[in-house]
Amino acid sequence: MSNKVSRRQFAKIAGLSAAGMTAPLELADAMPAAVPRSAGGFPQNFLWGTATSSYQVEGAVDEDGRGVSIWDKFVRIPGKIEDGTTGDRANEHYHRYKDDIALVKELGCKAYRFSVAGPPLIKKGDGKPNPKGLDFYNRLVDELLKNGIEPWLTLYHWDLPQSLQDRFGGWRSTETCKIFGDYAAYVAEHLTDRVRNVFTLNESGRFVYFGYGIGIDAPGLTLPQAEVNQIRHNSALAHGLAVQAVRAHGRRGTRVGPAENIDACIPAIDTPEHVRAAEIALREMNAGYLNVIMEGRYTDAFLKFAGADAPRYTDAELKIISSPVDFLGLNKRFGLYHVNFDTQVRTAKLSASYYRNVIAKNAAGA
Repeated sequence: MSNKVSRRQFAKIAGLSAAGMTAPLELADAMPAAVPRSAGGFPQNFLWGTATSSYQVEGAVDEDGRGVSIWDKFVRIPGKIEDGTTGDRANEHYHRYKDDIALVKELGCKAYRFSVAGPPLIKKGDGKPNPKGLDFYNRLVDELLKNGIEPWLTLYHWDLPQSLQDRFGGWRSTETCKIFGDYAAYVAEHLTDRVRNVFTLNESGRFVYFGYGIGIDAPGLTLPQAEVNQIRHNSALAHGLAVQAVRAHGRRGTRVGPAENIDACIPAIDTPEHVRAAEIALREMNAGYLNVIMEGRYTDAFLKFAGADAPRYTDAELKIISSPVDFLGLNKRFGLYHVNFDTQVRTAKLSASYYRNVIAKNAAGA
């Protein structure tokens, strides 16, 4: 029995998994062998861990040559953060990481996922590294290993250097993608001697739509749908360039893949028709990012729905985007019930309308 799953088989299995079904017989040869389980029902090799993002916990925004991130600027826009909180101090993880790691160890966690902040490493946004910016992550990784905790590294958790936003429009430009690839190579060269698992971008679906579509995350823009779709494509391109950079500059055996907050679709009624609707919705709701990564193409339904707003791309870009990955990180908080794809589309439009109304009310002081 093969332990490898093709991209096409993955799409089928994911659809069935979201529908709460087991794989049909024709997929049996694609499923991994059963693994021993603990008394609690989890596989014995299941890895319990915890995670943070740099801007949420580190603080120390003006130390060791750190540059300004889009979140540093965004939190200071009146009305964007309800209580005016900033990440200037945060949890002081930059200085108290040893105490924090001790807490992780006390919890019994065997893994810690952290993100490397871009501003300390490329503060001017020109790809030239700042060695002091790397020192903290060297100390952090060493302390994790000292305490028997496996480090999992995220290259991008939303804190783009403000200089890239100012010079290129952030993820609106492929220049940012190229610089991100150089940044990924630098991190891989210096940390994969101890870090075996690297995530590229965390939750493209969130930072693209919320940051550039409805403006409630950094950088706080509300762009036309065509630009939002292009930015999502650019983020997929950045992912592909990062995968290639880690392959070329990381230590042998380093694993790399994306982490995405997928729309997990659940059939409204347990019938074949509605199960199929959930499968289609799962595929199409995630077609603008994960599907192009896993299959190297956009689905026909996605392109048809996008119409004139579809992203512009080349075959060469699709080849980069679909560079083979070692794992796929899925962040799942809740499921979405769907009857058919048309219903899903109307739901998405209503959701966008709701958030835009919230923004309008906040701007009016309601």
